[in-house]
Amino acid sequence: MSGRFFFLAVVFTLCLVPIHSAGAADNGERVLHVYTWEDYFSPEAIRLFEEQYGCVVDFTYYESNETMFETLHDGGGYDVITPSGNAATALFDEGYLLRLDHSLLPNLKYLDTTSRSMALDPEMVYSVVYTVTVTGVGYNTRLVPPDAPGTWDMFSDPRLRKSMSMLNDMRETLGAALKEFGFSLNSIDREEVVRAGKLLGMWKRNIARFEVNGAIEALGNGTLLAVQAYNGDIAHLMQSNPDIGFFVPTTGSALNLDAFVIPADSEIPDLAHAFINHFFDPDIAAMNMEYTCYYQPVPAAVDKLPQTLLDNSAFAISNETIENCELIRNLGDKRELYDSVWADVLLNE
Repeated sequence: MSGRFFFLAVVFTLCLVPIHSAGAADNGERVLHVYTWEDYFSPEAIRLFEEQYGCVVDFTYYESNETMFETLHDGGGYDVITPSGNAATALFDEGYLLRLDHSLLPNLKYLDTTSRSMALDPEMVYSVVYTVTVTGVGYNTRLVPPDAPGTWDMFSDPRLRKSMSMLNDMRETLGAALKEFGFSLNSIDREEVVRAGKLLGMWKRNIARFEVNGAIEALGNGTLLAVQAYNGDIAHLMQSNPDIGFFVPTTGSALNLDAFVIPADSEIPDLAHAFINHFFDPDIAAMNMEYTCYYQPVPAAVDKLPQTLLDNSAFAISNETIENCELIRNLGDKRELYDSVWADVLLNE
């Protein structure tokens, strides 16, 4: 196992989303409704699950935790969701999630105990770590000036005006501005958060847009030159485009432990547990990582990965970089401060 993996291995655009109800497919098979990020599961891993359990997996996608939250507030009908850890905590605190039945999750024995201990729910009461992600900047190494990459203040560089994007995610974007000032991205100090909002507002005037999925495609085709992005998305793009690079700002960034959770209103929790368990099988986890380029804390799966992925700098994040990142945490009632500052950023030109 590569030394670069030691820590990890031991360690909106708003859209209308249909409300689902439990039921059967046209052929009578059960339908498992999964609400997740786009391209977050290997199609082959899904096919194997459907064959084993005689079911159909139906996917609906969101671009940010905020979008997911609003959808669930308006109604659900989902059986499995993959929010970031802080969002999973908020969902549980508001009564949206089922307590997990560990007897239905025997493959949790393959989960890395250190990554589990880092999680906001280390006892796995309502969530299980699915992926470890780091937020950074993907950029075109051929067209971006070599002195531009380094910190989050790259988004103020006039040479790149309107050729960059940031995530359509309040915590990620405000978090980047907070880290640029040397503050915690979980700060609840009003002055610090307001100051970060002003910096983000300045970046907003220099970037093309706030976006998630479309930004990756735009970076790949040269429409955008730099994008704030999750490392797995850039790792995936780097496999097919040699001009793409990735860095995590030296001022620090966000670390996310995305989680599997089961909504309390799921009518097929047995199948939902089986789905989660499926992705902790080492063979399935390796297949899934190779497709998504997101690290899963299943050490037994890492040895099964191709060397090209292990050598991908956006997939194999160094220990030093990880240690300079900060886990996004649930803000509780302090979230209103962030909501207010984020709203001002979106409204002001």
